[in-house]
Amino acid sequence: MRRGLTLIEIIIVFGVLATLLAFTSLNLTLPQHRSVINTTLTTLSSDLHHMQLKAMSGDTEGRGTIASYGVYFSPSGYTLFHGSAYSGSDPTNIVINLDPSLTFTNVTFPASTVVFSPGSGEIVGFTSGSNTFTLRHTLESVDKTFTFNRYGVITQIN
Repeated sequence: MRRGLTLIEIIIVFGVLATLLAFTSLNLTLPQHRSVINTTLTTLSSDLHHMQLKAMSGDTEGRGTIASYGVYFSPSGYTLFHGSAYSGSDPTNIVINLDPSLTFTNVTFPASTVVFSPGSGEIVGFTSGSNTFTLRHTLESVDKTFTFNRYGVITQIN
C-alpha cells in the first residue's frame, strides 16, 4: 500500500486555502477603507466648524480687520482660507490633501467655496440647491453627501 497524497487532493487543499486567504484579506481591508472615509468626514466637519467659528468670533489672526473665513474644495483636497474669496497664492492658506482613495465630486457651491460671513457665520451668497458636496471613496464606490443650511450648519450627511 502506498502512502501519500494524490495530485487532486493537493489541488483541493490549495484551493480551500486560497479561498480562505481571499476572504480573510477582504475582511481585513474593508474596515480600513471605512476608517479612512470616517476619519476624513470627522476631520472635514471639524475644519468647517472651526472656520465658521473664526468668522463668527471676529478672529483677525493679527490682521487689522475682521473678515470672512472659508473652505475651497478641489478634487484631491480642500483649503482653509481667510477672506471673502479663495486665492491659491495666499501663503496663509492651509491645504489639506485627501487620501488617494478619496475625492470630492458634485461640489455645488459657487466657485467650489464655502465662505462664512463675519459675526453671523452664515454662508455668504447661500442659494438653496447650491449647498452640497460629495466625498467619494473610489475603491468602494461609497459616496457621502454633505448638505448645509444657510446658517452654515451641516444638516445632512448621506
